[in-house]
Amino acid sequence: MNTDNRIFLKKISPDNNGELESLKKLYVESFYEQYKDIPLEKLNKDFKTQDDIKKRLSWVIDQNMEYAKTSNHFTDIYAIQKKDGKGNLDDCGVMIIEHIKYGHPEHYNRNNTALHIRHVAIDKNKQRFGIGGDAFIEVTKLYKPIDEIVLDVRNVNEKAQNFYKKQGFAIISKPFDNHLSSEYFSSGKRWEERIRSQSAMARRSDGIPIDRRGSGH
Repeated sequence: MNTDNRIFLKKISPDNNGELESLKKLYVESFYEQYKDIPLEKLNKDFKTQDDIKKRLSWVIDQNMEYAKTSNHFTDIYAIQKKDGKGNLDDCGVMIIEHIKYGHPEHYNRNNTALHIRHVAIDKNKQRFGIGGDAFIEVTKLYKPIDEIVLDVRNVNEKAQNFYKKQGFAIISKPFDNHLSSEYFSSGKRWEERIRSQSAMARRSDGIPIDRRGSGH
């Protein structure tokens, strides 16, 4: 029986269509689980059926994966992995990360050590096991030194907002991504002061599981 609870981030090539398709399916199912019980008009005024939610989610993740492939910006796609009972690495989630230095320099003028989390999703059957929280710790180690992480969350996705609050994110004045409408998205969330303490914690406990419970989404 496997007792290794560590989280691993596997970088996926934008040209690896097989792995990307698997992560896309995980993303759509994860977010659909979050949105399926929310009135359609609160998600998008143009939605008419539940199928519109899945179509939109598929379009969004397709656009982001294409962005990672064709953009001159530095955008990375990761499979969030954990070992299963037999010790084999299993995909638990997906995370798409953009370097603000290249993607949104107008938002960040102090230095270039900042990241924009474009998307993160945890398998709907593997949430509430601390995977999302541990994935953020791995990000701070992988990209260190970083001073800031920013992201946006839908107004109606209270589960995700509560998760990010537990991770130490704070609300900033407006959606970070200018392409997002404030009608549907909460003001951007910034994680800054916690970065240094969380990174230090992760270094001190390498190899020792950190109990960081959350929705993982």
